[in-house]
Amino acid sequence: MSAVELTGGIGAVALFAVPGYGLTELLPPLRRLPAARRIAYGYLLGVAAIAGGLYFLSHALGVPLRPPVVWTTAALPALAGLAAGLARIAHAGPSRGAGRGSACRQSRHSRLVANGPGSAARLAAWVRGVGGPIQAACTSSIFSSA
Repeated sequence: MSAVELTGGIGAVALFAVPGYGLTELLPPLRRLPAARRIAYGYLLGVAAIAGGLYFLSHALGVPLRPPVVWTTAALPALAGLAAGLARIAHAGPSRGAGRGSACRQSRHSRLVANGPGSAARLAAWVRGVGGPIQAACTSSIFSSA
């Protein structure tokens, strides 16, 4: 195996692992895992996110899959994870948790109320607003209840 082949193989793995690791930063249960397991979950998340994103872009929106589209699709989750990690570090401050009482903690019930039913309504309103192929796919006979 030559150095070029080895570099290409490592680059192919990194194309999925880096964005997936960024996605693990956005999910608190995965963020708490040990590093090796987090990297493994990150790779799987990266494959799912990149492949799903490219499939959606090409089939629903008709975007041709050229290198800029692939790199942008890979960069977005990686940058989102980087931003979330930096925000988490900045929010923690220099004395991680000092002086933070229960007022800063959000109960599970309040998060469920805030994100539960309203999210579906916002998504439905967004789909109606976007229209085109997304609305056609969501209102096809497969999804409508008869």
